[in-house]
Amino acid sequence: MTPFPPGQPGGISFPAPSEILPECYSSSEMKRELLIGGLLAALSLAGGCGKNESDIPAGPAWAPDAAQLGALGDEHPFDRYQLRPPKDFKFVAVPLGAREVAAISWVSQTPDVGHGSLLGVIVSLKPDRPLQTYLEVAAFDLQKSTQDFKKSDAEKGSIQGKEFVRAYWSGRNKGSAVRGFIYVGRDRDKLIRMMGIMGESHQETSQPLLEASALTFRLK
Repeated sequence: MTPFPPGQPGGISFPAPSEILPECYSSSEMKRELLIGGLLAALSLAGGCGKNESDIPAGPAWAPDAAQLGALGDEHPFDRYQLRPPKDFKFVAVPLGAREVAAISWVSQTPDVGHGSLLGVIVSLKPDRPLQTYLEVAAFDLQKSTQDFKKSDAEKGSIQGKEFVRAYWSGRNKGSAVRGFIYVGRDRDKLIRMMGIMGESHQETSQPLLEASALTFRLK
């Protein structure tokens, strides 16, 4: 049984400094090297994980929930892209890793959507593997710091005409329930990863908001 029914929104974990991570994750357990550097270093481990990308049925064009648009802020540019982060979320730039050209995140500052709810975006150069491989490596790294880890099957779709795959996950860390989503897409010479994380107790507010924000992704 997958943690999220197909087509349902989710949350996600983004590699970022310890001060912007939810309290249930410590800096020692969720280091940037595992979640970002590991995406490249562990590619050889993930080549055979999950379904082959060609086995995933072609999906729909994904778009943000119109009911959430009023809770999103102005468009934020990064590299040759932009998206609308949630209003009142704090912007935090993240140091760039190997082959990365943009690494940014936004963290919740208000209790009603959960302190520490996080949305993050990474753009890197020259993706040379199937999108499914990058998705499985991201999940592999999350599993290292998440107990009772469960992940949905990958879904294929598009955002503003760009091909993406996505999956939802859930688990526990230090006794607290957490869940999230991972979107991985390709735009010519760029790989785009959009990820989010939230506590289970804030799912009803954080989950649709974070995913609506991610789905505003587009070219400038």
